[in-house]
Amino acid sequence: MGLKATPPWVELHKMRVPMIISLARAFVGGLAPLAPTTTRGMRSQTRRGGRRAAPYSDVAEACAALGRRAAELTRANTSPDLVVVPTPLGEPADLTVRAIAALAAADVVACEDTRVAGLLYEAAGIERKAAFVRHDAATAAATAPRLVEAMRRGETVALVSDAGTPAVSDPGALLVRAARDAGLAVRALPGPCAATTALSASGFGNGLAFSFLGFVEGRGASAARRRALRSALDAAVEGPAVLYESPRRVRQTLLDLDKLDGGASQRLVLIARELTKTHEETWRGALGDAVAYLDAGGGGAAAPGEPPRGEFTLVLDAKPKQAGSAEDAKARVAELRASGLSASDAAKAAASELGLKKSEVYRLALDAGEE
Repeated sequence: MGLKATPPWVELHKMRVPMIISLARAFVGGLAPLAPTTTRGMRSQTRRGGRRAAPYSDVAEACAALGRRAAELTRANTSPDLVVVPTPLGEPADLTVRAIAALAAADVVACEDTRVAGLLYEAAGIERKAAFVRHDAATAAATAPRLVEAMRRGETVALVSDAGTPAVSDPGALLVRAARDAGLAVRALPGPCAATTALSASGFGNGLAFSFLGFVEGRGASAARRRALRSALDAAVEGPAVLYESPRRVRQTLLDLDKLDGGASQRLVLIARELTKTHEETWRGALGDAVAYLDAGGGGAAAPGEPPRGEFTLVLDAKPKQAGSAEDAKARVAELRASGLSASDAAKAAASELGLKKSEVYRLALDAGEE
């Protein structure tokens, strides 16, 4: 994702679980065979020889087994030319075993910051054999052709960002497109993403659709920025809209969104800060109250009135529907009937759009002669 905050690997020496150590052991030679796993996870009762296998006795053993499984998958599968590897947003234990296996097997690592990538390898206990190539917003156009040539020579390139999923509001997208255009094989691994993490905690929408807009374009009071913010509000109609923002701009962004939404907006917003990190913070409330929340010391501010700190993910809910008038209902039903809908279906659709009861709209339709 490329959110520019303190990399999660800086304090990895404080790791609180044995997973990384156990996984590191799994990449040492002489791995024992591991029975195929199921989607129920490492403790599932896999049948072998007509008998159920016993669950693992402790977390370290289970994690080591997953590490062996990931290593076997990496060796057994045809190596992709490019593998997209998500990295933790903040909590080191969120690094998946498949991600570790892919990084261990890579010949080249394309990364935003080679120092951060090096700390990631160190934390995961992976011997650094791969060549690290800086691939960020400033260098992507120049490095993408070189990385494609490396893939054509048979080398496997792992693409990582400093935190989150590469190519999602991230310069890694240029490399993925270049690889695809060159006819090379691309494999993307699942993993951490700030947008979906915040969305899943918001409680907005029906779970069927959402819009992702990434970082807001433009600066200050520019027309480009105003259009981007207007697009964010317009996108949050069929489902929530998710966008990223920096601590320096988040207050102004929320203020501008509220103004564009009519002021004192009752549209709900979730403000997620430093997701999965020690100082993770979420606030859910009316968009019109969001700036007051920040000014009161929210958003990681050292004190009320101080600027917020950390990286932010904003989730906008749809604007509350305002009940339409009887005339609105009649006009909308007439439009829908003209498009071919029955009176009942037109009344149902109009009622949903205008926040009215279907029975009332249907009665209005009948009174207007829309039978």
